[in-house]
Amino acid sequence: LKVVKAYRYLGRDEEALDLIAQALARDENVSGTDRPFDDADENLNWLYNELAYILVGQGDVEGGINTFRKAIAFGESGEDNVSQVINLSFILMFEGRYEEAEDLLSIVGNASEFGRMFALAIEVCAAHEAGETEHMTEVLDEMKAHRFDNYSALQFALACVEDEEASAELLIERLSQPDYQDQAFMSLHTIRKTGVHQRRQKDILEFLDLVHQRPDVVAAAASIGRVLDLPVYSFYWGDI
Repeated sequence: LKVVKAYRYLGRDEEALDLIAQALARDENVSGTDRPFDDADENLNWLYNELAYILVGQGDVEGGINTFRKAIAFGESGEDNVSQVINLSFILMFEGRYEEAEDLLSIVGNASEFGRMFALAIEVCAAHEAGETEHMTEVLDEMKAHRFDNYSALQFALACVEDEEASAELLIERLSQPDYQDQAFMSLHTIRKTGVHQRRQKDILEFLDLVHQRPDVVAAAASIGRVLDLPVYSFYWGDI
């Protein structure tokens, strides 16, 4: 699984796909103690997760969506699958399929506070798209009150509604806090975006680039370190 992720981050999709195919072929139609991987029950859903992201990155969005659904069906460590439900909901949202995304999230009953914040981010994006300003503001206020549970989710929601001032203020706040600045600083590094095909995803990434280039954000980042141009290709919405 780690090698597959490494291939994907390096843009070596075909090698990742080949490795996934080999792993799935070995595990297919095998059960119990005969299974070739003793961690299959814990990681098979994550292997499908990687496959889904590769397919979406190659432009096969429907193939990616169907693969995410397979991952969800496997569950997550013997329990309901929360991680892939959230991941798929973002893919659906990027496609403009907000109602499907919200319906999917409604089945998640045991999400952590971290996961719940991502679900609220989807709700904000859907309300913004529908012009439901009052509801959008209410959910954003709730997210702001619980931002320490998941700063990235709030950063995403603010990008979704294109609130540049609030986005910059939040990013600077994160950069100023030792317990949270690592991920915020990492999000400033530039990556290759050749695998971004979905319209809303493109819009959000372009907005984030604009925020990252603001003089106040650049100054806050410079007080920590040097922003790099990284030769990696994988974008994950949870890393912003």
